[in-house]
Amino acid sequence: MLVIVLAVIGALVVLVVGLVVLFATAGRDRGPDSAGTPSGRPQDTVPGPRGDVEITRCTVSSMTDWAEADLLVTNRSSKTSTYWVQVEFFDSSGTRLGDAFASVSDLASGQRAKATAQGLDPITVKITCRITDVTRFAS
Repeated sequence: MLVIVLAVIGALVVLVVGLVVLFATAGRDRGPDSAGTPSGRPQDTVPGPRGDVEITRCTVSSMTDWAEADLLVTNRSSKTSTYWVQVEFFDSSGTRLGDAFASVSDLASGQRAKATAQGLDPITVKITCRITDVTRFAS
């Protein structure tokens, strides 16, 4: 009888852990079609430094065949800040093709600046861009 009770308790624990994991990962980023792509929604709804950066254009340069993501950075913090932005490039099936970085230095509070994250790998297909990381620090 004790073995049956322990087996039932073990099964319940596994079920509860599985449900916790399922709900915890439900809101996570799932690739290039997630919130990291330009969607036209206001960036103010995204908290922290990530909300300060918006992709305004995502393309492959016809001259170099390198991926490019044009960015608009708006300093919503109260201090002059420097930004480091990482962008990933994907094909239509969601396969990661490469990444690039861009930086903006000494951006005053409330000020905007444009930057371009440019990859260095030749790409011949249509791409999607996604911001994967934004670091902001007072400068």
